[in-house]
Amino acid sequence: MDYHRNCILVEERCSKTQMYFSMSKVLYILGLTLLVWSFSGCQSNKDAVKSENSSSISSDNLSSTVKLVLSALEKSGGKLTPALQEKYSTLERDGQQYLRGTAKVTQPDVASKSISATGTLIESKTGEIWTLLIPVDRLKDLTEVSELSYLDLDTQSEITK
Repeated sequence: MDYHRNCILVEERCSKTQMYFSMSKVLYILGLTLLVWSFSGCQSNKDAVKSENSSSISSDNLSSTVKLVLSALEKSGGKLTPALQEKYSTLERDGQQYLRGTAKVTQPDVASKSISATGTLIESKTGEIWTLLIPVDRLKDLTEVSELSYLDLDTQSEITK
């Protein structure tokens, strides 16, 4: 009799264990499906934002330096503060303040005209990498040039002895 009881108990435990693993599989598949679905939703939203902003550089293609300076200029009413002048490479020419920058362009022939239209001076061109003098008050305009695939600003360097 004990043997028969043990067999029934073992069968009950096995069926509970199988049921537990079946539920675990269902929950795992459900969780995985939700995860994939949420990522695909994020990608479609990102694509929608990219298509809306296709005429300007994506914020992913702006260096953190550019983002910080744009934010600081917005707070200071478009003026270079002494702290910004100390940190970033600037130049004053004919009463206009410029920031030195580096850009990667996608269509050099078209980019030259678009960049110049923002008042930006092109200092040098090496293939698709260009160095620029960007008018402080036109930095935001330059970020909207579609032929730029990346934009960075030069920082001051300090020579140590």
